[in-house]
Amino acid sequence: MSESRNFCVKCDEVLTGRDTEKMLKCTANSCNKGIHYTCSSYNTSELQFLESNKDHVKWFCGGCKNTNDAVKINL
Repeated sequence: MSESRNFCVKCDEVLTGRDTEKMLKCTANSCNKGIHYTCSSYNTSELQFLESNKDHVKWFCGGCKNTNDAVKINL
């Protein structure tokens, strides 16, 4: 059975509603994982870049990053 709720890969907190707005979401198909901005290792400038380019930048969780053939952006 797959997890249908969104959750942070660092703190495992289940997110609902507005909580997902400040979270990087994995862009792999059917993946419900993400990471809070505050749980990530990205600095403020990197998070601002990702937020302002979210329609053009793909972020993958650790599990999907290793299996996805899409272009990855390393900051």
